[in-house]
This record gives sequence, structure tokens and C-alpha cells, in this order.
Amino acid sequence: PPRRRRIIDSLLIAFAVDPADYIQYDEADVASEEAVWALYERWRDFYGAERSHDEMLRRFGMFKDKARHVLEFNKSGASFTKALKEGADLTLEENAKRLGIRRRL
Repeated sequence: PPRRRRIIDSLLIAFAVDPADYIQYDEADVASEEAVWALYERWRDFYGAERSHDEMLRRFGMFKDKARHVLEFNKSGASFTKALKEGADLTLEENAKRLGIRRRL
């Protein structure tokens, strides 16, 4: 029905994400450790995420895993896409705390 289609279209527009709101990257950016480090630097600059050298070393693995996961997910043909957002180098617990979400034990 046309009314249902208008509602769905309105929701899609409401939830659309502007590509300028997140960092753009592709397979070449995760092809090597060096490339992922460069992506991590771009991501930190984009979001203003200040990290000490030790903290960057500690968080790099989490960031690398998420960057690769996002690319793989977006190739899956799902009805939505994921992006590397603020907090991409945080653990699930840290992100939950940052977002004010209580996690069940």
C-alpha cells in the first residue's frame, strides 16, 4: 500500500547516515598492518581521539578487528551498512559505559 511505502521511505530517510559523519575506507586500508595503522591514525584525527602511545598499542587490535568486521559485514548484502564510528577502538564494556548502557552479567 502507498501509505506503508511512504512510512518506510520516511524511516529510511530519518535513519540515513551522511557519509561525512564517519570515516571512509576500503579493503586497501586493512590490507596490511601498516595500512591499518594509517587508518587508525586517520580515524583518531577524524574523531579527535587522543591516545597515548601505550594506549594506542593496547587498543589497536580492537580497532583492526572492528575495521575488518565492518568491511566484511558491508559486503554481505544486508539491508543496512555499518561504519567505523567514535569508539571503534573501545571494548564492548567501554562502549556500553560510554553510551550509558547497562550490561547484564
